[in-house]
Amino acid sequence: APPSVPTPAEMAAGIHDATCFYHASKRAAAPCSQCGRFLCALCSVEFSGAVWCPECFEAGRTRKRVVNLENQRTLHDSIALALSTWPVLFFFYPSLVTAPAALFFSIVYWKRPSSIVRRHPKFRLVLAMVFSSIQIGLWIVFIIFAVYQFRKGALTNVPR
Repeated sequence: APPSVPTPAEMAAGIHDATCFYHASKRAAAPCSQCGRFLCALCSVEFSGAVWCPECFEAGRTRKRVVNLENQRTLHDSIALALSTWPVLFFFYPSLVTAPAALFFSIVYWKRPSSIVRRHPKFRLVLAMVFSSIQIGLWIVFIIFAVYQFRKGALTNVPR
């Protein structure tokens, strides 16, 4: 839910009101659950059901003490798409290995979250699956053709 933005009149501190640690002219809305400093509505960071001040939140993030904070994610869809497209752009032969790897990545990581930033949910994975399936199909056709040509050549060179 989007945070409610208080009006300046609501934020102004009165004579008997507790004030924000960072803004002396603003009324305190809540204390920090880590250090106990009073915070205004602008300074308080609500995370995992607790109120944090900016310093405690940053310290917890840098020291990796904030357990539920996810600020990066492996983009498996980008890896799968790269595995399926890069070999085709430069050399076709690595696709013998990378196309099955891209298909594997696409299938295994289908239900994993794709990115912290909102993107098209499965577009890259579907694209990687299509590219890698085409490459695998081309390799199958190439191998069948090579075996056919080898057998045809071996049969015509049989001594009588």
